Amino acid sequence: MKGTRNFSKFWILIIVLLTVGCDQVSKELTRTKVEPREYISVIGEHFILTNLENTGAMLGFG
Repeated sequence: MKGTRNFSKFWILIIVLLTVGCDQVSKELTRTKVEPREYISVIGEHFILTNLENTGAMLGFG
């Protein structure tokens, strides 16, 4: 049972790291490819990509 718990923790850690990694890669691509306040329609009016910076510390973690 303990081995299963460690295996589950391992996969949770992998998923978290992949999620954070994908988030950082997408942010960097947006910073380099999209001008500030530019709107790019990805899926019609349902999904729009915009380059906006959050200067607050709470959600940006400083």
